[in-house]
Amino acid sequence: MTWRTADVLLLRGGTVVTCHGRTPADVLVREGVIEAVKAGLPAPPGAEVEDVRGLLVTPGFVDVHVHLRDPGALDSETLESGLEAAAAGGIHHVFCMANTDPVNDAASLTADLVARARRLSPLSLHPVAAVTRGLRGTELTDFAALKAAGAGALSNDGLPVEDGRTLRRALERAEEEGLRILVHAEDRGLAGDGAVDARAAVRLRAKGIPVGAEDVGTARDVGVAVEARLPVHVCHVSTMGSVEIVRHARRAGAPVTAEATPHHLLLTYDEIPEGDTDFKMNPPLRSRADVDAVVGALLDGTITAIATDHAPHAPARKAAPLDRAPFGAIGLETSFAVSHTALVATGRMPLERLLGLYVEGPAAIAGIEAPAVATGRRASINLIDPDAEWEVVPARFRSRSRNCPFKGRRLRGRVVGVVAGRSLRRF
Repeated sequence: MTWRTADVLLLRGGTVVTCHGRTPADVLVREGVIEAVKAGLPAPPGAEVEDVRGLLVTPGFVDVHVHLRDPGALDSETLESGLEAAAAGGIHHVFCMANTDPVNDAASLTADLVARARRLSPLSLHPVAAVTRGLRGTELTDFAALKAAGAGALSNDGLPVEDGRTLRRALERAEEEGLRILVHAEDRGLAGDGAVDARAAVRLRAKGIPVGAEDVGTARDVGVAVEARLPVHVCHVSTMGSVEIVRHARRAGAPVTAEATPHHLLLTYDEIPEGDTDFKMNPPLRSRADVDAVVGALLDGTITAIATDHAPHAPARKAAPLDRAPFGAIGLETSFAVSHTALVATGRMPLERLLGLYVEGPAAIAGIEAPAVATGRRASINLIDPDAEWEVVPARFRSRSRNCPFKGRRLRGRVVGVVAGRSLRRF
């Protein structure tokens, strides 16, 4: 189904849910802007009325960590297919990483992504430009020019900025430009050419990555930021040690933020089938104790966002031995359902709290206004069926890739529609 356009749209009979609470209400959208949120709203002449009884009406989601392979690996994902997948997952603000080919380290590349996205979709694309030229970790990019071209943040994700002095200079320059740096915290010397968590390496007959690779990298990056008294955001936290490093920094008042991925909330290395490269990601899947620590960090506010780290790879690229296959799993179309299944359906977290991790938390990290179902705001709305139970079938996804570790799993909760400005889509 394609996007439909409505000058006047009435969402009738739903329950509006935000991180602050829930209330039965209709939502009237005129020319892409929310005009009224109230129960029993009459339909204006010519309005398109959408029956949303039984559904939850929530703000659209923000994802600060997405890989879209465009340019350079269009067999894995294109800008168009990635934005289609984001829509199906209810993600209205997409922050796409710079490790493309060529690397997004120039204003012209950033501007091209922004312009093409505007032609393709009513969603908002925010390119995350490279911290250093070519992701080589030495020469800083032109932060001011990148911001002017539309960059929403800066990151070398996929690689750490290995030199501490360079990272500090980057943090200082980013603060001047009002951009957040998102760090891939890893000691590459410790990680080596490993493929899975070292504790699972023997069973999986693959090379191991010690937990310390993430912990040491996190301690270094957070330490640089704390000493400089500058903000930093830590991507895909997955270990007990990293959680404690971030928690200690935040309790001391440091402007350190962190994200968790859905796959690090639901899966452990014990669930990896031998040789299945769809379960190979970086950081790797961890132990049950690590998963519990990450969930605990979401509950106590140490981690303030959930991000997909959507990392598509065409089947031919993943069809390699575990040690040689690329890292990464897709997640745009399963993110909310996985988190809802792991946290809300199990009673560990109320839905309102989960929405905070998908809306207010990541928006604050990125420095954008959080979507809201409120009068006077641009329509950025999700329609959610919290009771929907469905099986993950990657062949039905809108992404061009199929590397999903949740294949065959039954999930509870699903985004079934989105409103973005004057555009409406039901799934």
